[in-house]
Amino acid sequence: MICKRRDQLAEDVQQALRELAALVHQEAAAIQTESPATMAVIDKLIENALGLKERAIGAYYEHREEHGC
Repeated sequence: MICKRRDQLAEDVQQALRELAALVHQEAAAIQTESPATMAVIDKLIENALGLKERAIGAYYEHREEHGC
């Protein structure tokens, strides 16, 4: 079964995960340079990205459950 909405929601999840991975990589680099101010900013961005990821995954699963796709 092809469902364009499910495909878009899956892409939203993948994008959220890519953004989260990039932020984690940036924070790891900031640790190596011992930049606490940069780490604090990135850490906040990671918290926000986690929220976006959770909402994206929730929307994806909700759609699959409601529409059976």
